[in-house]
Amino acid sequence: MLQPVGLKMEFWAEVVQTTMYLINLSPSKAIKLQVLHALWLGTHLNYDRLRIFGCEAYAHISREKRT
Repeated sequence: MLQPVGLKMEFWAEVVQTTMYLINLSPSKAIKLQVLHALWLGTHLNYDRLRIFGCEAYAHISREKRT
């Protein structure tokens, strides 16, 4: 995951965390193709917030907190 987006090895922990997050959002054969995250929280999933790993992102700082 690091190589295609040109990130250094120092970001390996983010790769592991992202991988585990995606596994928890994926259907599992062990639980009859249900999604662990949805079972744990008892909610429906929304995949709209998923982005490509390594894509450009910006932090939003509200006008009141900007200096």
